[in-house]
Amino acid sequence: MSLISIVIPVYNSEKFLSECLNSVVNQTLKEIEILCVNDGSTDNSLKILQYYANKDKRIVIIDKKNEGVGATRNLAFKRATGKYIFCVDSDDYISSNTCEVLYNMANKYDLDLLQVRKLKRFTKGDEKESEQAFVEDPNLQIQTGKDFNYTKFATSFACGKLWRRDFILDKEIFNTGEKNGEDQLMSFKGYLHAQRVLVINFQCYFYRIHNLSATFQKRDEDYLRDRNQIATRMINMIEENNLWNHFGFMKRLFLNMYRLNKHCVKKNCNNSEVLKKHRQFINDTRRQCKQNRESKLRFTSHIERFYLFHPVFWRFFKVS
Repeated sequence: MSLISIVIPVYNSEKFLSECLNSVVNQTLKEIEILCVNDGSTDNSLKILQYYANKDKRIVIIDKKNEGVGATRNLAFKRATGKYIFCVDSDDYISSNTCEVLYNMANKYDLDLLQVRKLKRFTKGDEKESEQAFVEDPNLQIQTGKDFNYTKFATSFACGKLWRRDFILDKEIFNTGEKNGEDQLMSFKGYLHAQRVLVINFQCYFYRIHNLSATFQKRDEDYLRDRNQIATRMINMIEENNLWNHFGFMKRLFLNMYRLNKHCVKKNCNNSEVLKKHRQFINDTRRQCKQNRESKLRFTSHIERFYLFHPVFWRFFKVS
């Protein structure tokens, strides 16, 4: 029986894929399955996957047409058999004790979601760091996802988190069809529904920064469309769950809007219908909050705190 299903979406990752797979197959926890979903790669990624699968029967290859990382992860989530799911990008790698530490903690405390405190970013030329032993903090605090989303440790990444598979399936914590920013909605929904969340100080996930990663890909009309759809979905969830006064969820919405509008300015489309709708949302929300003094103060605080950290946002929204 697999205790953890490791999900690796693969698209044209031949340059880094072997390092990723080596880190996964050499986990100290052996009861894992490794779901590698080839998302229509046009390089040698599939051949590399087949080479490793012939050596390690725990590797399952799913070959499909290119649809983006969100749809790719969703397919793997539905095929997974492990009690928990852990996502790894194909250009990153993890320390050898990652699965063992995370499984022991998640199983011990019966968690919906276990998150490491931070992802270690690295670039070409950085020395590979020695693995970190884990020492459990005696003052760990289990929180609901909503409470945890208030903290500075809440992130928008799908990686660096161990998800209980039944939780993902029961609450439909899937990525949506967007190819850009799909992690944000998964984390948004995860924090919204999770009842038992824990963060641990354990550096185990190494996030590679390079010019082929999604962070540096050319942003086109699909980016604008995807960011707009994500903002719309977030607004719907905020309305349905009455989250107007929750800074954690509102901050994630504003951050997505900020990125979308920054892209619009670069593309000289800052008077688009998308921006008008988002400006209208903020103004409608403010008017809605005026009905209650406490709500008004909280929403004003949301806006001011966000602008404080992202001053350029003032260029895009004029709340009146």
